[in-house]
Amino acid sequence: MAGMKAEFTFSPRILEHLGISAYNSVRKCLAELVANSYDADAHRVDISIPDVVDENSSITLSDDGTGMSPEDIKTKFLYIGRDRREDGDRTCFNRLVIGSKGIGKLAGFGISSRIRITTRHDGKLCTFTIDRRDLDSIQELTEHKFDVAISETELKNGTTLELLQLHEGLHLPSAEVVRRHLYHAMPSRPDFAIFVNDGECSAEEVPGELSKFAKDIPAVGQVTGFYVIAKARQSSPGLAVRVRGRIVQEPSLFGLDTRSHGFFTSEKIAGEINAEFLDPESPDGNRHDLIKTSRDGFLEDSEIVQKFNIWAAEFIKQIIVGVDVDETRKRTDNLLQTPVIKSKLDSLPPHIRGTASKVVRACFINRYGLKPGTSG
Repeated sequence: MAGMKAEFTFSPRILEHLGISAYNSVRKCLAELVANSYDADAHRVDISIPDVVDENSSITLSDDGTGMSPEDIKTKFLYIGRDRREDGDRTCFNRLVIGSKGIGKLAGFGISSRIRITTRHDGKLCTFTIDRRDLDSIQELTEHKFDVAISETELKNGTTLELLQLHEGLHLPSAEVVRRHLYHAMPSRPDFAIFVNDGECSAEEVPGELSKFAKDIPAVGQVTGFYVIAKARQSSPGLAVRVRGRIVQEPSLFGLDTRSHGFFTSEKIAGEINAEFLDPESPDGNRHDLIKTSRDGFLEDSEIVQKFNIWAAEFIKQIIVGVDVDETRKRTDNLLQTPVIKSKLDSLPPHIRGTASKVVRACFINRYGLKPGTSG
């Protein structure tokens, strides 16, 4: 019987299927590119965003990381799907590597059609351009050859990405919105700073009552974090999930039925859960990848993720109940101090005054569907 050898071939469309389309907003795209700078041990990242989108507009990201040598470009950058963690879970500066999928380097195609890369490493400067239209016109990715210009340089190591030919109709958020998003999304370290249009990314304070927590989820792992009961409703209420210092899941109430559990309180919850077990260090190189390719959540079929989600929903429910009980107690105390109620209670015989106060308090608590003594 005759036989043959066969092999996979890959259409450039595989890039779309792998998740580049998930980076279709400026904030998502920049967060992914900044993550690459972080993993390259950059101390500083500078981002320039234009005021308007036209044929000459571009978005530029420059860092002072390790940069890439000509060999790095061939064997690492142009290796689609390469897992950076094959070189270890930590960088030279002992940072936990936050990239892993191997396609984030092309996130710029989510908002632009052309990417120009200029990188410097140990005295070598390399420049090359990736044009999405060139990739779309070929049958296989391996058919396309890149012209990489190489020259000597005295500049320090680092990389600059220019996102050219921005997509028509692209929504450009303000620099301040991008700053807040990147500060929130990226790991916070004293040796890592991000600047957008010359302004440093910084935290957005949420006025309210702050509480920190550390909990053990049985058969899953430990979580830490904080939550704030804000003074005003939040546009995106709930708890975000941070892993390896990076936000993976945006604020969520984890499916909690707020109609049954304190709708108004739930709208004021803001905070984060750190859950390292969802992407743990693995010195042996063996790991279970629970993060979606688009890095906007976790694999819902995972038993670990399911147990975590159940715990998080119950935890938020406890927060809401605890806040509502405290609020009800305060309202009840204020009610008992109103002149009308206070005078009526004071007019009662001393031996039944205490019982009457308890009855009034119980009626008020039951009015809001809470049980006396309930706590979060």
